[in-house]
Amino acid sequence: MSMSETASTTPTYCHYHPDVPTSLRCNRCGKPICAKDAVRTPVGYRCRDCVRQQQDAYFSAMPIDYVIAALVSLPVGYVAQRFVPQIGFFVILIGPAIGGLVGEVIWRATRKRRGRYTWIVALAGLSIGALAALWPVLSFVLAEGGFGLRLIWDVVFFLFMAGAVAARLRFWR
Repeated sequence: MSMSETASTTPTYCHYHPDVPTSLRCNRCGKPICAKDAVRTPVGYRCRDCVRQQQDAYFSAMPIDYVIAALVSLPVGYVAQRFVPQIGFFVILIGPAIGGLVGEVIWRATRKRRGRYTWIVALAGLSIGALAALWPVLSFVLAEGGFGLRLIWDVVFFLFMAGAVAARLRFWR
């Protein structure tokens, strides 16, 4: 029995799941990977570390960019959530417009640098601002033990605004 025959019968295990046998390897670094961890690329299958490393070339955000995203979205989340939902049905039109505007302001304020987590920080800022604005209503509704109808337009507005921010910062750029 030659050395190559014994090497081929020795099972190889996934780098990420040591209990899963595999014969698939990353075509960039050579790590053994199972089908669950294999990412299909135009040049073959790669491990998620290599794909992430390749994607990092497209992200140029600095730590200050995340601070800017929070500082822009927090007050907008508060002010918008405080006043806009009072107009009722029109929040369906105004929510995406304000969200798109917030995303655009953040994108320009960060000098058009892309960050992997900029959209998450912006949504966190919007959420904290909106919760601060809605706290009096939420505490009243929770004290009453029901779901206030007034909150319906607040929730609809926030979802439309947050969706537009996420789309602007994550998917379009």
